[in-house]
Parts: sequence; structure tokens; C-alpha cells
Amino acid sequence: DKTLYAELSRKVKEAGIKFWRWPGGSSSDDYFWDGNNQGHTTTKDNQDVAHMTQSWAVLTDDFIKFCQLTGSEAIFTANYAVSRYGTVEEAADLASRWVKHVNFDMGFKVRYWEIGNELYGPWEQGNTMDGKPQLTGDYYGKDFRVIADAMKKVDPDIYLGAVCYEKDGEGEWVGHHRWTATLLPQLQGKADYLILHQYFNFPFDTATGKIYQNPTNDTLLGDLHELEDDHGTLEKMVDENAPQYRDLPVA
Repeated sequence: DKTLYAELSRKVKEAGIKFWRWPGGSSSDDYFWDGNNQGHTTTKDNQDVAHMTQSWAVLTDDFIKFCQLTGSEAIFTANYAVSRYGTVEEAADLASRWVKHVNFDMGFKVRYWEIGNELYGPWEQGNTMDGKPQLTGDYYGKDFRVIADAMKKVDPDIYLGAVCYEKDGEGEWVGHHRWTATLLPQLQGKADYLILHQYFNFPFDTATGKIYQNPTNDTLLGDLHELEDDHGTLEKMVDENAPQYRDLPVA
């Protein structure tokens, strides 16, 4: 729809946004860019996986056209969870063919790629699965290497990001089974940057532990220090577990 693309392009240019993440957060671990969901039909919240690649949905090629019209760059998040409800070889094949399709067949250079989204969390597809061990950082790190090799074989110039968690700890919610500490030694030079997700704990009062509604701007901005705090704890884990990665960028 030329009218729709023109309106989107105008609004994006006015907003000044030049960088987009595709195809989303948790949805990326249910996303099959080629429409072949390999028998995986349902998301963790019981949604139909096929909805993401039906004709009415925004497809990878539509998103590329949008970026081209708006002069934007993108970061793509590959479906890691395929390696859990399928095999790591299937995940590597899906991701590497996606790199080829986007960067060569479509002629739209995507430099930054992630392998999975927030995989340390029980809300994420593939974190816990019947018949499979609990997903941990070292488990993910070993699969990361396989998927990374396949993607870099197609385009050695791309940058690959590994999913990290900002705190260390054995528990499910504090450290997620020492996710980052066990992940880092397994990367073995395959990651080009590390990834942290930070939501400033809204709407959450870190001092009292109370959840509140409609926090003020001052409250939200008062949590910005958490960015630097988490960067610091990540650096500490790098120093303790894989100091050779001290200079890796953090997204």
C-alpha cells in the first residue's frame, strides 16, 4: 500500500528514528521468516505461530522495504528456540538462510544480529521444555557457537550478539542459574557484543519493593542509574569468568 508506506515514512522521518529491532522480543523465538514452522505451532501464551507469516502480517520483506524507504538500519533477532523444540542444526540453518535472504537476495545489509531474546527467563520460548534440560547459559553458549558459525559462513562481516543477564546468582530470578557466568566461557570468541535488557524496573519501587501505577517521570528517570549499575555487574562477571572479553561492546 503506497499510501500507508508514505504515511509511515513521513512519521518516522519526523520522529528521527533510524534504528529498528526485528521481529520483536519474545516473538522472535517463535518466528519463522520463511513461513515453514517445522511443526512448531503454538507460542507459550497459546497463540498461533503461523499468524506471524500470513499474508496480512508484516513480513520480513515488508520490513526491509520500510527500512529502505525511511533510510533506517536494523538489528535482527534470530530464532534460537528452534534448537530447543527442534535441533541446533535446524536453528543454524534457519538463521543462516535468513542472513542470505536479507543481506544478499534482498540487498539490504543488516550488520547487527542477535541469537535469541531473553532466553534466561521462564517466560521465553525454549527456556523450559518437556524432555529437555533446563536452558542455562553454558547450554546456550554451546549452541550459540554452532549458529554463529553458520551465520558467519554466509556473511563474515555481520556482528553477532549473545544474550546476557545482568546479575549473578543461582536462583531462578536472581541470576537465572548463573546464566552469564556460565555463558561467557562457552562463547570462545564467537560473540561480537553482549546484550542486556533493562526496563528501569517500572512500575516498581526498588526501595520499598512495591508495585505502583502511573509512576511520575521523575520516578522513571530516577531509575536510569540501573543502566550503569547493570553494566558494572556485567563487567564484574566478565572479569571473573572471561576477562578476554573485557573490551566487548554491550548493547
